[in-house]
Amino acid sequence: MKLNKIVPLINTDDLSVPRDFYTRTMGFEIAFENESYLGLRFGAEGVLELGFMRPEGCGQPSFTPGGLTYCLEVDNVDDEHERLRGLDVPVLQAPQDNPWGDRSCIVADPLGIALYVYQPIEPAPEFADAVK
Repeated sequence: MKLNKIVPLINTDDLSVPRDFYTRTMGFEIAFENESYLGLRFGAEGVLELGFMRPEGCGQPSFTPGGLTYCLEVDNVDDEHERLRGLDVPVLQAPQDNPWGDRSCIVADPLGIALYVYQPIEPAPEFADAVK
């Protein structure tokens, strides 16, 4: 697997709490924000990122009971899905295009942590204003 980025994704009911803390206190900038999801980046190139999502936000279920998902950016999600499936990794969601601007599949690690494997694509018009 060639990994381009990893983003921890934490479920929370109140997105304003991490937004205020990480932007005001820790120096993060908003990369994406709407009513269901908050993406924060740190550094000139935004190589460090955190994601926060309301449970069931953007129509995505919370796959991990503890509220933690690792988001793994790859070059080709379909190739990774096939590779992981061939290794008998449990697939929670087959590849699909998402209107917020990625194509993704979701698999589970041996501890039950969800791995959201994705590649960026053009967001749908209704999400264009959310991308910063």
